Amino acid sequence: MSNSSISIMIPTYNRYDRLIRLLKYYESYNNSFKIIICDSSSDTLEDYDDFKKHLKSYNIDYYTFDHSTPCYKKIFKSLDYIKTKYVLLCADDDFISPKGIIKSEEFLEQNTDYTAALGKTISYIFHNNEIKC
Repeated sequence: MSNSSISIMIPTYNRYDRLIRLLKYYESYNNSFKIIICDSSSDTLEDYDDFKKHLKSYNIDYYTFDHSTPCYKKIFKSLDYIKTKYVLLCADDDFISPKGIIKSEEFLEQNTDYTAALGKTISYIFHNNEIKC
């Protein structure tokens, strides 16, 4: 899969484990989307070497912000760095299927009067060691 017209923006705060899990998810699909990480974490990363490995193996821009920066400000400030035609906002604990990303792009290309595309969602909630949908 190769798509240089889409950036995936991932805001994060003190959740490197989830961020690394998400990067591994996209890696499993041979992702070549541009990835923008907007990080305002105050925690120090315990396994920074593992994280740096992922930064090198992807097409990633990594931006840091003061730990008190609200999420919406990180997103707005990071939009200045987007050079692709489309941007997808993905929380560090969400997974968006690459197939869904491509379908969204196709929809937007065919329907130029639209400015956003949304797909189906599935939510899982963990409670008392059980998964509920």
